[in-house]
Amino acid sequence: MADSMTVDTDPLISNAIGGVKLYVRTEDTERAEASLAEISRYSVDNKGNSIVCPECGSTKVELMTTVKDSKGFLGFIFGIFLGTLPPVMKHKQHCDNCGHEFDLK
Repeated sequence: MADSMTVDTDPLISNAIGGVKLYVRTEDTERAEASLAEISRYSVDNKGNSIVCPECGSTKVELMTTVKDSKGFLGFIFGIFLGTLPPVMKHKQHCDNCGHEFDLK
């Protein structure tokens, strides 16, 4: 793996450097692709069960970070200048199927 420590240290630059890179030997390509195919890009609960959208019943639900109010926005700007994560961030689940955003209960 490459850049995992960089992303762990400063997650805000992850997109700029292309995220974490996984290098695989040519002879291990098929095994690596099979392993990656088993990983869901969608959210699961603490027991490993898919999170279901309360609006449409889809399991295509992702965790999203939102900055929607002035307090969150100021924290975001402050975090950029200090090179840290914003102190006030809201996390919501977002359904890729219907676009509904919700909190987990």
